[in-house]
Amino acid sequence: MWICWIWRTCRHCKTAFPAKRRNTERLSRAEADKRILAAAADIAWWFGWSVQDVYALPLDEFEDWQKEATRQIKAGYARGV
Repeated sequence: MWICWIWRTCRHCKTAFPAKRRNTERLSRAEADKRILAAAADIAWWFGWSVQDVYALPLDEFEDWQKEATRQIKAGYARGV
């Protein structure tokens, strides 16, 4: 009996809260280009690379370096020279 009550309560709680929504806002091509160029410039500045080196990175590698920069900034690292 208790298990049934707990299961019903938990099942109800899971459906009572809305699912977390991702930001589905559509960007214009110009805004998307502006954001990716700003991100590339930030990565180049943080690691001391040229912007052309960052542009040459594959997208998955660019994302990995972006995550690494974010991790370093949150950990309190200073910019590399």
